[in-house]
Amino acid sequence: MAADERKRLPIGPLFPRIQFGKILAPMEVAGLIENFRVTTEGTLRSVRGPTPYLPFYSSTGGAYATDAGLKRAEDYDNMHGIFHALVRNGQRELLLAHVGQELWSFEGWHKGWRAIISSTAKNPLISAGLVNDRRARAPTQFVATPNGVIIILQSDRDIRPLFYDGELMIPLGYSQAPSAPTIIGPTCPVGHTNDRASNTDGYSVRRHTMNRSRNNHDFFHGKYGTGRIGTITTVPDIDHEGAAQNVVEDRQSALGCPYLLHGEWHGATQWIDYFGNLSPISQNSQSVRLYNRPIGWDADNGTPWPGETLQHQFMWSSVDAGPKGTIGRMLYRTKDTLNSGTAQMFEMPSSAFGRASQRSVEMVTSAQFATVPENCSQVFPDNVPDSALVAPVKEIIPIPKFRIARLALGRLFAANTEADPGAVYYSMPGRWGTFETNSVIFPDPSGREVTGLWRVPGGVLAFTQSSLYMISPSDDGLGFRSFPVSNTVGCSAPSSIAELPNGTIVWLAYDGFYAFDGQAVVPITEGIEDEVKRFVKSRIVQSTAAVDPTTSEYICWVPVNDSNINNKGYVFDGVGWKIRTGARYTALCTTADHRQYVLGCGSVPGEHTFDTREEGKTGMPSNNGVWVLDHESRSFYPTASSRQPIFETSWLGAGESQRKTALTVKVWFRETSTTEQVRVRIYRDWRKDEQVHSLTLDLDSPEDPPPAWGTTTTADEEKWHKRRPYWIRKDLYIPSCEVFKLRFEGIVQKESSIEIHPQNGTESTVVRELPADLEIIALIVDESPRPGGGRVPRSS
Repeated sequence: MAADERKRLPIGPLFPRIQFGKILAPMEVAGLIENFRVTTEGTLRSVRGPTPYLPFYSSTGGAYATDAGLKRAEDYDNMHGIFHALVRNGQRELLLAHVGQELWSFEGWHKGWRAIISSTAKNPLISAGLVNDRRARAPTQFVATPNGVIIILQSDRDIRPLFYDGELMIPLGYSQAPSAPTIIGPTCPVGHTNDRASNTDGYSVRRHTMNRSRNNHDFFHGKYGTGRIGTITTVPDIDHEGAAQNVVEDRQSALGCPYLLHGEWHGATQWIDYFGNLSPISQNSQSVRLYNRPIGWDADNGTPWPGETLQHQFMWSSVDAGPKGTIGRMLYRTKDTLNSGTAQMFEMPSSAFGRASQRSVEMVTSAQFATVPENCSQVFPDNVPDSALVAPVKEIIPIPKFRIARLALGRLFAANTEADPGAVYYSMPGRWGTFETNSVIFPDPSGREVTGLWRVPGGVLAFTQSSLYMISPSDDGLGFRSFPVSNTVGCSAPSSIAELPNGTIVWLAYDGFYAFDGQAVVPITEGIEDEVKRFVKSRIVQSTAAVDPTTSEYICWVPVNDSNINNKGYVFDGVGWKIRTGARYTALCTTADHRQYVLGCGSVPGEHTFDTREEGKTGMPSNNGVWVLDHESRSFYPTASSRQPIFETSWLGAGESQRKTALTVKVWFRETSTTEQVRVRIYRDWRKDEQVHSLTLDLDSPEDPPPAWGTTTTADEEKWHKRRPYWIRKDLYIPSCEVFKLRFEGIVQKESSIEIHPQNGTESTVVRELPADLEIIALIVDESPRPGGGRVPRSS
């Protein structure tokens, strides 16, 4: 008999933790797992939360009302991006959110946000309005660096990438070069004399009086000392015609006395900002020249003057001041182009160091960070000899406006620029906004648009829509090279790329999800193929993902079923998938501190327990905001119907030829509630259009119910214990079938509470719906075989 225990065949115990969408699926995997998460103990528990990162505080009193310039939870608008980082060796925490037309920075000590980019807020760091629309584009991109955060806005109308360190925000790098300076030498006589007024104003002298001493005995200029610029030789090209008029000078020159040669110099300038970024080099200045002349004689004692009296000094003017954030200017000068054999520009050390050492390399390394370590003066006395010019200039390009970037190998790799969408630029080491000329590589030979970047050991992965390349240092160590990893798989959403704790890179393409383990690219969409078909391909670029460090799961929110926002989440644990609903996240991030929160910005249907509306006003507070995933609180109740936990087994018995009858089901739960129940629906023979039976199961042990929230007080002297696992057994009523499926659905609960109105102090009873809280460990189904023909016709 079927009821005889000896004739029952148990299936299980089964521990499904992932879903598998195939017809002939193993019984150890589920057919559907929706709004569940795997706990650290290996059980499957319904998703809790999310909870607001910033609750709706009271609108009167306390720190909440002390600063009118702060943004509150009621000020949330359309969300476009969120990011968390630790900078300054972990001493400064930054939480940034792109909200509407503004960029906010979180100030937890003030219980609010500070608008740092805004056209209307109080004292923003940058007065500008950002683009606020729902066009299909990636979320705002952020890149954490050791000293700040790079902010990459995605709209074509927004300003170029920004850099923020928690105190100062300026555009990243420079988009333009300073204007050319003016260099004045002793051969520039117009308006420049050796009188006091001229030296006070222009610091320039005539060439014949440049090194004339005040008493004709000390060869020392009254303002700067001895000149140091000029090329001196002891084998002069003697002017015989002039020598005939001065036989003594001719004779002494011929004996090897010093002689100044013709010389020519050029100069240029460059800005340096607060974060060490360099601007492009200015155009070259006009040339400044020195003309040949022999050494002078001391007629009294018949000896020549020292050779240093032949050299001169220059004066720079019109040194262009830089934009906001500039803290210094670099001056570059050529050596004597007529005699040195090179027209290369070299860095000029500050003349304040003079000749502190006879070794030019020491003079350069001991100089300050800039030739002019400030951003206000326009003149600079130049008495730096050519021997001190040893560091050649680096040619810098204006920073391109890019849409994606990644920090790797000590550089910033930036791609998808307006001019060259297929180019990848790499910055100078440690200078995230400084790009040298020719510091660019095209990973795809056809120049296809780069759609994503990610750091891997030894290089950077560069994605296009249909290919993947590895960028790694070239053999000479001076540049980079690329080679293909896949010619068929690309990335469609830059924010969907994330790295699991084991080093596997996961991302989303048009045809599903893929993973790269350092060796090969493999598809990982198995189990959610039907879901991928419903992705909104025209908006897949806005998908966003993060990795939960506590569970090592990859979470990606994607627009599904004609939605224009990301309305469904897909969770990958390295083996298989689960699904989430009930939220619309435009961006996700993981906190970089010890909390390891997964934060999402967007909207979540639900009800706030504390209403900040003024008395008499109607309508609900906005559900836009910043949310902490998988955490719950009593300040917000998500809409229960939008995130119902659902667990389906695969078609049990698939692959067996004989018919069967399911008799009992044993479900191994863990205690979560003394009042809630779970509904079980049963289907048979591959059909889900009509259930054949349903039953309900309790979520606690009926023999020994534990104390529960809301029913236990301290006076009861109850003790809280770790939640216990327990079996619950129910009879099934399934007609003879080939296969059957069990579907577990959490039943929406109702909770009544008394709340006090914040304005008038009146009490009211509020009834709210709560999603079920269930935790499944395993299940066993007893069945009895039924010999005979099957219900579904089969060929003989």
